[in-house]
Amino acid sequence: MKLSGCYLLNTLEYDQSKHAPPPHSIPPSSVQDIYGGNFDVRHLETADGLTERHKKGWGLSSLHEHYYLITPKLPEGKVVNKYGEVEKLALTPEDWQVRWGKGHTGFHKSAVNSSLQKYVGELTGGRSEVRVLVPLCGKSLDMIWLVNQGHTVVGVEFAEQPVKELFQENDMTPIVSDVPGLPNGKLYQGGKLSVYCCDFFHFTSAVAGQFDAVWDRASLIAINISDRERYAASITSFLKPDGHYLLETVEYDQNKMNGPPYSTSAQVVEQLYGAKWNIQQLETGDGMTDNARKWGLQWMTKNVHLLSLKP
Repeated sequence: MKLSGCYLLNTLEYDQSKHAPPPHSIPPSSVQDIYGGNFDVRHLETADGLTERHKKGWGLSSLHEHYYLITPKLPEGKVVNKYGEVEKLALTPEDWQVRWGKGHTGFHKSAVNSSLQKYVGELTGGRSEVRVLVPLCGKSLDMIWLVNQGHTVVGVEFAEQPVKELFQENDMTPIVSDVPGLPNGKLYQGGKLSVYCCDFFHFTSAVAGQFDAVWDRASLIAINISDRERYAASITSFLKPDGHYLLETVEYDQNKMNGPPYSTSAQVVEQLYGAKWNIQQLETGDGMTDNARKWGLQWMTKNVHLLSLKP
């Protein structure tokens, strides 16, 4: 079986002194003994399987059916992602580059984000022509929309493929240049839109200055959990004292799916930013999507926060 494979098992359990096998009576403890060494065994359900045939033909008074999901044990630090592939628990920028190459980009949206449109006034503080940072931007149409509202937009994205596609798909011919002080970094620039192609943690205010606003739709929730505090510190360093940070996160039962996106509650946002930021929850509501249903989730909550630096 492939490491990303799974095995659905149905067994019977009954009093074998009343009926000679086959089929054999296999209790849950035996399933664990048989498979537990090399596989993770998840007991899904126990159901009453007794029928008239079992009563009259086998002489049974009870019979239980057990259902199990059996999956290979993965090497330490590995998980099966929602595309059925084995990958590292902590993704590297290069892993995201691979995802773009494979088209594993369910996070990309073909329309402008509704929260951004609804709360753009809060993001900009009602000001026109502000400078907006969009971290881990991919080829988000949100950036084009913000530019069309008159703002100057700076995106940061490691994978070069979506950066090229962003300009191509919006009929823009960028000026491409190297960036002094940014290891292996490139700058794609066209009009009021600039995208730095680099590792986000190499991108600093020394390279691009500070910003009036930060729009974060799928960045914090994509960052490895172990990197969240470092990410929060970076965002803090980019924002001007009177700036605003609009943050959209999702929350779900992380036991049902390995991120990213990672479940990020309001409590997590408070833990990361509460010491230095004022945090206002603008919205919380149903965040279920077709992708979330495909991933086996039964619920997903969307939260929108507006953050501003404390004096």
